[in-house]
Amino acid sequence: MVLEMRPRPPFEQIALVLQGAVRSAPIRLESMRRWAAANIHPDWIAGVSIGAINGALIAGNVPEARVAKLRVFWERVTTKPYCDWSERGSHAAPSGSA
Repeated sequence: MVLEMRPRPPFEQIALVLQGAVRSAPIRLESMRRWAAANIHPDWIAGVSIGAINGALIAGNVPEARVAKLRVFWERVTTKPYCDWSERGSHAAPSGSA
């Protein structure tokens, strides 16, 4: 899909508010990709839970790198971990614990 470049909307400021819920993260990534393609960059960012982490990634990177940094983060945290703790079962509990 090709998005046309548009001038910044005529608003005085643009705010981005991000909710929690990890399952909506791919939607946020696609939204940021579209915002970046349309040359729309938020002046204010607020988020709760995982939205705060996404907001920090957006605010902490230059506009040109935001989508790539979000993608790298989400690819990293959603891949199989080095150690599957669920396989360890009760062996992971310290000795002498109930």
